[in-house]
Parts: sequence; structure tokens; C-alpha cells
Amino acid sequence: MSNSQKTSTVTLEGVINMPGIYTNGFSLGLSNADVNMMLLCNGSPQAQVNMSFSTAKSLHVLLEQALKQLEEATGQEIMTSEHIGEKLEKAVNSSGK
Repeated sequence: MSNSQKTSTVTLEGVINMPGIYTNGFSLGLSNADVNMMLLCNGSPQAQVNMSFSTAKSLHVLLEQALKQLEEATGQEIMTSEHIGEKLEKAVNSSGK
């Protein structure tokens, strides 16, 4: 059974009362038992997420599938933050010549 097919025990009321977090960046760390992720917004920490290696791997697989599906549906590759940074740096450097 895939994660999207699992029966959820979260109630609608629980979801409504759950705080929302927007992130446009992150940093990752590893311990001997967990993956530690700091969610950032414009460089400022917003939340910390700790997860098991198994959960992190499952999240990776599902995110990869979702983004691949979006890219195939739109015909557009989503650039990584690093790629966007490189493009912006190249544009700034070439405009200063």
C-alpha cells in the first residue's frame, strides 16, 4: 500500500487547527539515527523537522515522483535553488561588463 493510499486518522478539525508553514529554503543535518531538517523562509529558521532515515527516504521518493509528474504535465523542468543562483550570478556578472 503506498503512502497516498494509507487510511488517515487525522480529523478535519485537527488539520484546520494545524499551523501552516511556508518555506523557500532548508538546511539538512544527520545524526546517527535521524535526518534533521531546518525549514527556512528568506534565510530565517521557521521550523525544525526530525525524521527517521526511513521516513526521509520515503519523503524523498514521493517528492521526486510528484515533481516528475508536474514537470511532465507542464513540459517545464523545475530548477533547483542552486541552479537559479548560478543563473542569477551569471546574469549579474555579465551585466557588469
